[in-house]
Amino acid sequence: MARKFSRKQFVTLLGVAGASFLGGRFFPSGAMLPDTDIESESMVYAKSSNAADENSSNAVLKLGRRLSKEKTDDGRLQRAIRQALSYPYAVIQLEASELVLTRTVKIDVSRFAVAGVGTVLNFKKLRDATAIHLFASADYMKQYQNTHVALHGVTLKAASQQDSPLKGTTGLLIGDSKFPNNSMFEVSDVNLEGFAYNIRFTHNAWRVNFVRVISRWGAHYVPQELKNMGENISFERCAFFDNGAHWEIGTGTFHFHMTSFNNSNITVNGDAVVTLEQCHLERPGSKASKSHRIRIEHPGASVHVNNSVIVPPGEQVDEFLDTMFYVTDDNTQHGLTLHNIRLTPSSNYLPFKSMEQSGGGRQLLVSGRGRVQADGLSIGNHSNSFAVAESLNLIYNGNASKSTDGWFVTEGSSFAVDLAEKKFGGGSFNLSSTAGTTSSVYQDFPVTPQKLLCGQLWRKVRLTGSGRAEVDIKYFNFAGQTIDTAIYTKYEVSSNWENKSTNFFSVVPPGACRARLILRAVCDSGQVDFWLDDIIINVV
Repeated sequence: MARKFSRKQFVTLLGVAGASFLGGRFFPSGAMLPDTDIESESMVYAKSSNAADENSSNAVLKLGRRLSKEKTDDGRLQRAIRQALSYPYAVIQLEASELVLTRTVKIDVSRFAVAGVGTVLNFKKLRDATAIHLFASADYMKQYQNTHVALHGVTLKAASQQDSPLKGTTGLLIGDSKFPNNSMFEVSDVNLEGFAYNIRFTHNAWRVNFVRVISRWGAHYVPQELKNMGENISFERCAFFDNGAHWEIGTGTFHFHMTSFNNSNITVNGDAVVTLEQCHLERPGSKASKSHRIRIEHPGASVHVNNSVIVPPGEQVDEFLDTMFYVTDDNTQHGLTLHNIRLTPSSNYLPFKSMEQSGGGRQLLVSGRGRVQADGLSIGNHSNSFAVAESLNLIYNGNASKSTDGWFVTEGSSFAVDLAEKKFGGGSFNLSSTAGTTSSVYQDFPVTPQKLLCGQLWRKVRLTGSGRAEVDIKYFNFAGQTIDTAIYTKYEVSSNWENKSTNFFSVVPPGACRARLILRAVCDSGQVDFWLDDIIINVV
């Protein structure tokens, strides 16, 4: 039978808890006891109904009232937690209001859960480093309770968009160095706003699921040195927005599904595996002119972006000067995989301008020379194009580093490496023609029907008289017959080096197995000199 309570032990009996939150866990209904308004530090604020004997069944608890001397809600929440720990498992239900909290709320997910209904947890005057700490003291193989939702229906607020993030604070800390099995639980319908780290992971956190979590104005941090960390951490239908809501992932396996990143970037600086599936990446910075959407800085890191949409920089910046992705040169075994990506190039996507200052100078989707795999890219028509990655280049010796190796010269043509007139490196290619002559070279490379051909190059043209420089790409079938002209561009005088990022996209036609890049200097009178450097062509 249920225990009999005195008037100084204020008790509230509650009915059925929301089945969707509890994953099917059902609590028998019971009577509601009247509020006695009695204040006591040891008073009971809630009680499981229809208990067979004292504290032997699970419980749904409600918060009691603030004591008259209390200025915050820390006390009444801690009293509810103490009561929850007297049951095998309990759910603390919060009302639809704002709670003012200044101390860390520690939630042992194997013992109890916290559920709100749009409840705001105001941590603007947080006195500790962490707002909410989620951990599990019991082995998930022995305690089935922590396979359910641990935190639901609340907003953790530290600062607004106009303010700086609350310095030195963490909104949600996941894991614990003392307990090895902080796993198999879920965080759902939670908003986080304005902590230095909205989400931070520590040791022994794995198989944790986040569903419909919105995080704004705060970073997300997974340190490299964590132990027993990161098996199948998942984010489902979440969103990361604005003002520093970036990710730094140093270890673990992270899955993001149907999740939006808006002004939110990902840096992988450890041997982590990160997968984005059906995600949306938009504007790496609302006013930033330099910022990679995804940056791989570790030789053991893997990032897979599948079936996702990448939106170009917004109109807030005149020129966006970084590539969308970066893979460090020494990541030769893992790297970046792009599969079925929809991209919309933009006229203000101009990474070659900033890369030029550091000796890169390429109009690419991915910078760095680490491993990149790409297929199924869909790129809308726009005047400003790009190659995908230098490591996917199908042109041999496109930067004149191996003299003229790999290039076939038509009869009578003048083709050489110019060591004086160069854009980058040791030299550039030079095609020279005099009146009534044409100098041309070509190189063949394999293609696959319906794949996307894209590229970039640097060029410079000097003309004394009349003439032109030409870049031509033609497709051939297995019989050696010309099928189509993919790209044809002619240039007149350009006194400075210019990057070709115009109309360098083409879908390979059916039946094509080979393409030919043809470079020409055509002179009608006087002399034409055509210099080229850093020729990169990808078929993805």
